[in-house]
This record gives sequence, C-alpha cells and structure tokens, in this order.
Amino acid sequence: MLEDDAFLRSVSNAVGSIWLIEESPADTLEDVREQERLYAGLREDLTRRYARLRGEHQVSLWRSVVAPVYCSTRMPSILGMKTTDYFRRSVMEDPDRSDITIGMCEQVVAAAEYTHQQDDGLWRVWGYVPELDRYIRVITDVDREQLVNAFKDRNFNRRRKREGR
Repeated sequence: MLEDDAFLRSVSNAVGSIWLIEESPADTLEDVREQERLYAGLREDLTRRYARLRGEHQVSLWRSVVAPVYCSTRMPSILGMKTTDYFRRSVMEDPDRSDITIGMCEQVVAAAEYTHQQDDGLWRVWGYVPELDRYIRVITDVDREQLVNAFKDRNFNRRRKREGR
C-alpha cells in the first residue's frame, strides 16, 4: 500500500492538513472544538477511503508516516482508539498531563516496550516518548482498543531493573 502513489498523496495531504489545523488559533474553547471537528472530518475521510488499513498495515503506516507529526498534536485518534470519559477528564483536561496526547498513547500501545495485564483485566503498556523524553504508562481496556488512563512514569527504568528485565 505504501507503494501506491495515490495513497501516498492522500497521506501527504492529510499530514499537511494536520499542520494547517495545528497552526490555526486555539485560544478559546470554540477554537479547540473547531480543530476537533476538522480532525474528525479528516479521520472520517481517510477511514472511508482506506478502511482496509488494519493490523500490520496500520501499524506500519503509523510508525513510518503519521506518528512523527501526529504525536505532537492533541488531535483525536486516527488509529481509531476510543477513550473513556475518565481518560478525557483525567488525562486530557489535567494541566499536569496536558503534554500527553492521544497520539502518544496510541504510539505506545502500537509499539509497546513492556506490557502487563492487571488482575482486573486492564492492560498496563509502557513506552518511551521522545517528545517528552520519558516513559509513559498507558492503561487500556481488556481488548486494548480503549484508552483508560495515561501518565508519565518516572520509575519505569528503576522498576524494570528491580525485576531483572
């Protein structure tokens, strides 16, 4: 699929659109809502045209084309991961976590360095985020399709050394 010129042009146009949206003012709640509306339209358009992108193709596209731009934005999901109300309230609206984006969380889930399933079935997923220069821990649902929580995990390296990993 990455060899398809039409597909590459579409992705290139989408990345250009992302930058245009990000450069638009987002000083008020209405501005942010407008950006979210534009991102949703972009996602719907790409999903409609390239709905067959799933699994390995999707991860490959994410890592090679979209992640470098997407992870620096606050835009809604391109990969389609849902978020819980708790995630939206506690992560997206928390000033201490305002630099964690949905894109970063999706990147960590797609390319996890370490995972652990909790007793309640939820997954803890760790990954390094270069933009933050630290590891973040992302909590997902049992199917790893919905983001539940995310935070910077300053103890991740120490914990792994204690566990001998």
